[in-house]
Amino acid sequence: MNALMRRFRPEQIRELVLVLLIILVIIFFATQIENYLSARFFNRISTSVAIIAVVAVGQTLVVLTRNIDLSVGSIVGFSSSLHAAGHIYIKPPPNTRQELFLSVYRL
Repeated sequence: MNALMRRFRPEQIRELVLVLLIILVIIFFATQIENYLSARFFNRISTSVAIIAVVAVGQTLVVLTRNIDLSVGSIVGFSSSLHAAGHIYIKPPPNTRQELFLSVYRL
């Protein structure tokens, strides 16, 4: 342990431990979930993370400008439920729905 402490600084040891934990989690899930390391599964995970990344960047900007507001998650939930309700009750024509879908996901 002393040799490890002499070779690496404490912050480097923390970073190495985190990298090791991430690798262990990946190995664990690769053994538990079929096709976990496939490109299709990676694509599914990366597309689901996209909305969280956008919200996280927005929340970071809010916190950095000292306008502390941690209600971003509730706004995302409200806007998605409002969008779903609009599609259920308003029922736009199919072409409009398709164009709206494509315009949102092109951003």
